[in-house]
Amino acid sequence: MPEKTRSCPKCGAQLPFNASICTSCGAEQTDLSETPIQHPAPGPVNPSIGERRGEVNAGWYIISLFTIVGGFLAWVANRKKDPRKARDFLILGALATILLVYLIFF
Repeated sequence: MPEKTRSCPKCGAQLPFNASICTSCGAEQTDLSETPIQHPAPGPVNPSIGERRGEVNAGWYIISLFTIVGGFLAWVANRKKDPRKARDFLILGALATILLVYLIFF
């Protein structure tokens, strides 16, 4: 018979039903009235990069280095997900363009 488990309300990790502290995030488990889960659903604990939704990939910084066109493309692709990072991509692209022009002509 499988051990009764429940999930941590803070991080969602599977814990023994009588655990008082989450082994994953360290959150105190105060609500022991939750119904135990008999068979936890299989699946990855930490999703891969392709499975994360709403996160901006750091690779956009590299694309931004390819002048203002790369910065603009990175801004367009990420402006709704994370406007602050999208602005940073655009600024990085502009700075890369200025540096390139300076190195070529001066």
